Amino acid sequence: VLRNASILLSVYGAMPPWHGCKVAASDMASAFALVLRAHRKTLGLSQEELAERADIHPTYVGLIERFERNPSLNIAQSLSKALGVSLSELIKEAEGLRRSPKKH
Repeated sequence: VLRNASILLSVYGAMPPWHGCKVAASDMASAFALVLRAHRKTLGLSQEELAERADIHPTYVGLIERFERNPSLNIAQSLSKALGVSLSELIKEAEGLRRSPKKH
């Protein structure tokens, strides 16, 4: 989903501020949060609707998306199922947002 610029344009009306940006190589949780939010918005779901589908507390989705909580694997799996995307695909997309570490 993130690789398709036309989907991002339709969801955000413009490219989102983080599109084309990279997050720190060590910050997988932030990259995952960005991917999660993009998929949720693509489906037109509120944070509360996603939480209900994933059977988690409604405020937890917002905490993840604001980088205030890191989801466990079980929570990440529940969220991916609620989005209709495999967890491996979400992780693959998140890895694509991360900067390559500097080589010495």
